[in-house]
Amino acid sequence: MGYQKKEAKFYLFLDPCIMANREIVDQIMCELNLPSADTTAPTLDAHYHCPRCKKKTKEQLEEEEADWDF
Repeated sequence: MGYQKKEAKFYLFLDPCIMANREIVDQIMCELNLPSADTTAPTLDAHYHCPRCKKKTKEQLEEEEADWDF
């Protein structure tokens, strides 16, 4: 999440898997108390990717997914 002072807008950076689920996005915005009117639509960022979104070997994915609650 970021805040652009000049525009007075919040920016929510999310993983593509999370962005695909509007219910989770709404829950995140609620938990962070982000005002809908002052928050831009969720934004993709190269730094925010779950193991499934990254191009990795099957073994690497299985290893990392053990730490995620899929």
